[in-house]
Amino acid sequence: MVVIGIVTILAGLMMPALAGSISQSRLTRDMALLRSHAATVAMYCTDYDGVYPLANADPWFAAQSWGEAVLKAGHFKSESEIDPDVHRRGKYPSIALSMCMVYDAALMRPGHTVPIEQQRTSAVRMEQVLFPSSKGLLFKVHNGNPNPSDGGVQFCCIEPWVFPVSMADGSAKAGNYLDFNGGLPPYIENEIGMPVYSTWFGVRGMDR
Repeated sequence: MVVIGIVTILAGLMMPALAGSISQSRLTRDMALLRSHAATVAMYCTDYDGVYPLANADPWFAAQSWGEAVLKAGHFKSESEIDPDVHRRGKYPSIALSMCMVYDAALMRPGHTVPIEQQRTSAVRMEQVLFPSSKGLLFKVHNGNPNPSDGGVQFCCIEPWVFPVSMADGSAKAGNYLDFNGGLPPYIENEIGMPVYSTWFGVRGMDR
């Protein structure tokens, strides 16, 4: 009984370190994947007059389904190559394109937004991104960890978990939604203003 008790205590002490190691390993893996995807999106844009992938008339769905357009163009071989977690866990896509890349930047200014039901995609080109090293391109929507309410912790805007984000210049950075919003809580109007996903001023804005 004493031995079992000691083993149980040691296991309890090791669990936080093990969990941290797994989390860091997953973050490193995801950052590498997003960097690779950013390069693939750049190749897609080269083939389509610099326009970011559009797969739906609704900008929110277009941001979620960016991989469909890239897959159809032949830059991916399968859906599992786009998002391995979907097939491993049977969840909805965890990697999204910034809505800024498929929506009119003029409608992403405070006081100039329109209701969600009126929002429609707009062709956005790579050269329209003013600060590519500071504007998020792709990011993890959720961390994939079990959660009774929604199946995982979301990138924005409740719990400040660290997520990977690939920037428009192909680099990758990690941080929580506050890090990508200048350390301030986001101001959201008609779902515009969320860090990375619907950054104020669109491709003319900055996330980090």
